[in-house]
Amino acid sequence: MEFNYYKLLEGFKTNGYKTIFFDELTDTNQLIIRHDIDYDCKLAYTMSLIEKENDVKSTYFFMMSNPVYNIFSKENRDYIKGIKENGHTISIHFDPTIYNDVNVGLQKEVDTFQSYFDTKVNIVSIHRPHKDFINNDDLINGIEHTYQTKYMKDIKYISDSRAEFTYGHPFESDEFKNKKSIQLLIHPAWWLLKSNSIIDMIEKMIDNNLVVNRDYFRDNVIPYKEYLEKD
Repeated sequence: MEFNYYKLLEGFKTNGYKTIFFDELTDTNQLIIRHDIDYDCKLAYTMSLIEKENDVKSTYFFMMSNPVYNIFSKENRDYIKGIKENGHTISIHFDPTIYNDVNVGLQKEVDTFQSYFDTKVNIVSIHRPHKDFINNDDLINGIEHTYQTKYMKDIKYISDSRAEFTYGHPFESDEFKNKKSIQLLIHPAWWLLKSNSIIDMIEKMIDNNLVVNRDYFRDNVIPYKEYLEKD
């Protein structure tokens, strides 16, 4: 499988679409690009450079409870700040299942994220949302989420989940042909890791994380460093 992000962006641009942030949705022919970052901050940063190069703006959502990556590490912190500097919006990919009180949990994450990245959180994306969240206009502790009616039902919602456009390519949709507004969920890994299968891409991400772990122990645990040097 091979996705070409440049061609996707060019197709929308050729059809007269303008990329916007969520709070700028007002009219037709607008494209909201959303990135839920589940696996890799470096890939997210790489995608943000492609978008900057193509005068595209989008919104990146990062998990604060992700066991795969740590947004507070220096490397990932710099990637996320770099995405913001590239002209994009950064926010939270919120997992409500880890909290007994969702409102309290979200507020803690918002306070921390805003302080750490010197930004304002106006909208969050929910990780694996329960059906009660979809097309639900209730705010979460006063904050919007990407599954509200105006973003999911009033305009077309298209996702590349499972490394494919399950319900058809955006360019084949009636909304695209009629230049109606679209929310497009893009996962950077599917577009930037060259592979013939989703399983192979996942294995590549696992291997990358193993390298990160190995490098950390090499740099911070003397016995392991000495062991590697002997080899």
